[in-house]
Amino acid sequence: QAFDFAAVWRDSEAATHDHPYIKRKLGLADGLRVYRGDLMLNGQALDGALLVPAFDADGKLQSWQAIPPAGDKRNAPGASMRGASFIVGGAPRDGEPVYLCEGVGQAWSAHQATGKPAVVCFGAGNVETIARQMHERHPKARIVIVCDAGKERDGERIATAVGGAWVAMPAGSAANFDLNDFHKQVRALEAVAELLAAERVPEPADDDGRPQYASLTDLDTDPPPPRRWVIDQWLPAGTVVALFGGGGIGKS
Repeated sequence: QAFDFAAVWRDSEAATHDHPYIKRKLGLADGLRVYRGDLMLNGQALDGALLVPAFDADGKLQSWQAIPPAGDKRNAPGASMRGASFIVGGAPRDGEPVYLCEGVGQAWSAHQATGKPAVVCFGAGNVETIARQMHERHPKARIVIVCDAGKERDGERIATAVGGAWVAMPAGSAANFDLNDFHKQVRALEAVAELLAAERVPEPADDDGRPQYASLTDLDTDPPPPRRWVIDQWLPAGTVVALFGGGGIGKS
């Protein structure tokens, strides 16, 4: 029998600001629930777990993420997180920033510091999917990728793909140090807002029609220089590409 994640969500109680995880993360209870019962996931008890809903692009509950009082986070079994998100602070607005974060703690901090919407992407692997989804549905909103330390290159690449911006953590931050870690460290939303205001915009592509050249010395680096895409993941800039196919297959 399939796991009824929707029933678990429906039968759980509304979260309050007294929940230990919310207090520890300086967060918000809005839109969240708390599970009470004897449910176990992969050997971990979920009684008292904070439930963060994961909605699809049409606003339907697609899954949830459970944050137990002790132990690791658990996603609802059999309910994919791919393309699912949770927005803190209301819908994106034209001409205003919307902050994309890996987890709910970072989203709490971004929203509280700016008053703008912040999106929980439920992991680094989902950020690009959500960014493209947001760009398609809210083309006039300004997408800002909030990077965990060490993931700046991915943030810049995603920001470039959606015409947005990206924010890095302070120089020298430990790997995976994130915006909520910074918030808890400084205990001042003004400082969080200043960090977010220092967003970076990807350099515009050179589109004057002339070929761009690179020396072998420039290319002999470790790691190699980031690839710039004309068509994302299909056509890289600075290369000669041949597209071909047999006759009569509809190339036109």
